[in-house]
Amino acid sequence: MSANYCHVGSVKKWYGIPANECDLFESIFHECAPDYFQKQPDLLHQLVSLLSPNKLVEMARSKKGKTLHVYHVDQGPNEFVITFPKVYHAGFNCGFNINEAVNFTMPFWLHYGQDALNEYKLVKKEAVFNYYKLLRNIMDDILVNKDNHSFSRDTIREMIRISFTDYCSQIREYSTALTNYDLVRFVTTIEKKIDYDELVKQVIARNEEKRKRSRGRMSRKRLANEEAEEIDEFICNDSQQIIQQQ
Repeated sequence: MSANYCHVGSVKKWYGIPANECDLFESIFHECAPDYFQKQPDLLHQLVSLLSPNKLVEMARSKKGKTLHVYHVDQGPNEFVITFPKVYHAGFNCGFNINEAVNFTMPFWLHYGQDALNEYKLVKKEAVFNYYKLLRNIMDDILVNKDNHSFSRDTIREMIRISFTDYCSQIREYSTALTNYDLVRFVTTIEKKIDYDELVKQVIARNEEKRKRSRGRMSRKRLANEEAEEIDEFICNDSQQIIQQQ
């Protein structure tokens, strides 16, 4: 989740969709730009693409026969806007303002955390932080401070259930991978001893070669620009002489 606060200034306009229409939104986006998603499967996580709200609603109706709800709000000074998981949103400022945003979470977010990891795997996106380390920290903290939490007993019980279930599930998957014959055979074929000093030297040499090629390209480009400027000067001089003669 995210909390955005406007300290002072002009209105900030927001557009967003409900979380339960997230799948519909993503399917429409994929249909609008299939080539982009083929090249960049994690396009929707890069925050660089926008579609008109009217276009989204129209495509949902014409192609899917469904209704996509796009809501908007004007945020003024001293006002908060809270966004929830799976709520795609966008906006713009109508002028100068000062806004501050922070991400935060609540116990019920743990379900979304696991869903996010599963989705990241499909698009090969690296997780922002170690989700399973978070689960382990939750369990350790509850064990140590079980009588000093501000959460209700039911909330803590649910957090323990989710954390323990997800954590154990990943441990089982890891154990299964360790006994996978193909994986074990692959690992055993990797050279056991690696000369790291030599490896570092090779990396440094490759990087230096890249820098040399880059400097060479820049030098050729600079030379071409200088030649173009000289040609422009000749043309300007000739033009001035013609003007003077006229």
